[in-house]
Amino acid sequence: MERKAAGTVLTYIAGKDQVKSYYVKPFFAGCIGGFAGALAAGLVHMMVTSYGITGIFVYLIDLLAAVCIVFMISWMLHRDSPEVRLLELADGTVVETAKEIQKPEMETGVVYSPLKGQVVPLEEVPDDTFAAKVLGDGMAVIPAEGKVYAPFDGTVEKVYDSGHAIGLCSTDGIELLIHIGINTVELEGKYYKIHVSDGDAIQKGDLLMDFDRKGIKEAGYLLVTPIILTNADDFDTIRFVGHGMVDYQDILVRIEVVTGGCM
Repeated sequence: MERKAAGTVLTYIAGKDQVKSYYVKPFFAGCIGGFAGALAAGLVHMMVTSYGITGIFVYLIDLLAAVCIVFMISWMLHRDSPEVRLLELADGTVVETAKEIQKPEMETGVVYSPLKGQVVPLEEVPDDTFAAKVLGDGMAVIPAEGKVYAPFDGTVEKVYDSGHAIGLCSTDGIELLIHIGINTVELEGKYYKIHVSDGDAIQKGDLLMDFDRKGIKEAGYLLVTPIILTNADDFDTIRFVGHGMVDYQDILVRIEVVTGGCM
């Protein structure tokens, strides 16, 4: 907001402005400041009795008073206004971020990537329990960053005491286990920071967890993260569509027919 106030001061000094809808308040602040400066000069009968450098100081006093008034009025008008920035969407549409942007509707039967990183088949995970799909079918991601985001709308079913894993359930009945690293339960919560609790409602893209990739690796643990559909048997058709490098919210899994439900 200080930048907006400063911008209005420069507008006043320059004596011109291209008045747009979001410049109306600064424009009027400049008008009020100019009027106040002229009024102050008139009330005190300010005048210049000589030419040259000495006369400039008289005008500077008047100008300084007007500039201060412009700055203060502009600051007060804009201190509660959201900062307006232009954002170009993927389809080329330009919107102002100060306005509410409608969130794209989430597809049903879809699991988005909670991690950014390299996808690997579950069979290649160096842990017999996960590789044999004892807990359910799925895939794994080797994380490139230490953040976990909600892969769908739903509920937090279980946050493990050690902080290394979290169980989720989507609104359409998909049960998901996100297990950060292999054997990382042994860390007893070190290097993990959970932002949610059991029973919390979540929306796709909510930050669920931070973890220290460097700390976990230096402690001697692999970061490969199994992402398991623990109720995979409840669904008719499952397609694992995530391959190679994935970013947050890329689609990992599509479930053609949703017939399951969280316990």
